Amino acid sequence: MSKPDPDNAGDEDAIIPVASNVEATADDVALVASKPLTYFNTKNGPFYTKAKEILQTDDFEAALSMIETGLTTILSMLPGQDNHEALGPLYYMYGTTLLYSVEESQDTAEASVMAQDAAEQTAGDLEIAWENLETARSILTKLKCNGAEDEERALDLAQIHCRLADLSRHNGHYEQAIQDYESCCEGRRRHLTDVKLWDRRIADVEYSLGMASLLLAAEGEKNLMDKEDKDDDKDAHQNPTIAAMVASTGTSASDNEKVVLSPEQITASREKSTRHYVQCARILAGIIACKSNANPIEMSAADESLENNENKKCSSKEAMSRDATSVQEKASTALNIIRGRISKLKPSNAEDAGLIHDLTEMLDEIQETVDNCETDREGLRDVNKMRKKAEDDIKNADAMGATFASTNEAQSEESTTTIGFGAAVATAGMTIIGDAASTSTSQEVGKKPMAPMMMVKKKKKRDTIDQNDCKRAKTTERGTI
Repeated sequence: MSKPDPDNAGDEDAIIPVASNVEATADDVALVASKPLTYFNTKNGPFYTKAKEILQTDDFEAALSMIETGLTTILSMLPGQDNHEALGPLYYMYGTTLLYSVEESQDTAEASVMAQDAAEQTAGDLEIAWENLETARSILTKLKCNGAEDEERALDLAQIHCRLADLSRHNGHYEQAIQDYESCCEGRRRHLTDVKLWDRRIADVEYSLGMASLLLAAEGEKNLMDKEDKDDDKDAHQNPTIAAMVASTGTSASDNEKVVLSPEQITASREKSTRHYVQCARILAGIIACKSNANPIEMSAADESLENNENKKCSSKEAMSRDATSVQEKASTALNIIRGRISKLKPSNAEDAGLIHDLTEMLDEIQETVDNCETDREGLRDVNKMRKKAEDDIKNADAMGATFASTNEAQSEESTTTIGFGAAVATAGMTIIGDAASTSTSQEVGKKPMAPMMMVKKKKKRDTIDQNDCKRAKTTERGTI
């Protein structure tokens, strides 16, 4: 399921897609120069507004070019003030646009001989996106506002946290993603209360938290199985040849970088995921109720035990005795009840029929995700068992080959002529060790830590993306903070 889109109905910032022929003009520069350089003036100014219009058409290059023009213009008026509040909206817009381009290009990417070059460009784009988003976050965190402006600032900051989390999740850094999603959720729930609670932005971040928590649990469980398998291997390797071969592979850097979770933490992460999915469903149900002149609180009511209880602490013993399956069963029942209530509602406005249909489908998909959670978990265990068996078979076969080669070498040394045999055995031995070493290297490349982020505020124009290969991302509202 794609993440829910924030509800644009009644949003003053909502943009209707237009042709991407919008260009910066001398009047735009004059307009920016005529007003005080502040965060909100830039956000309401021509460069930010036009970039957002272009972004709705998926023309990422044109949007980036417009933002670069805006950054250059404002920086020329603020020499040496790279972190001025007036630059905040454009830093955010640049980072999120670059991230959207990466997300969509990878959604539609196909295998090609240029895959390596594309991967290197993607890594560079993600570094620049992170740096711009992080700079925008720093600016907004320090910005002091009052009244309605402070609420707008807080919601903008929440959106930046959401995009930083999307980037971390994209890189497989689920723990960091969860931290940023939680900051986003906290900011949105603090300011979107009462009737404003039923907002797609809250549903979006609750869904993202559910997905990131589930991914973290799955990764933790896989790594835990791998660790247990390695421990078993150490006990099982009594054959000196096998032991020597395993020792020659060493420990790859990626082994030390893997997420290590205890069984209690894995259970807690799965429970957390389920609770967030339920909270997402409740918000979606509340939105449908509001569009149907029904009571959103009654339509979205669920078992209180499924509320998010982030601050609740429990001992390891309590966590071990707690059954994640029982939480999943309660969640499944609650979702069935909510969907049953919603199925009886009719939109009060015919124009909302399409929206309600889409939201109902999202509820169905959340139900399916929760119901299949345990089945998927068992599937992961089965896959790991099959992989372990295949690896053991290969190791045993290699060990037998090494033993046979060693015997031939010993026999050849007793012979009068040794030309060729010694070299052949040495080569065979090198092949075995080399294969193990190359496997270790591929693991390191497969999960490399993020390189230190370079301070790059402005990026040169990249190779043009074929717009026919892009589709509209179904994530957060584009260009809006």
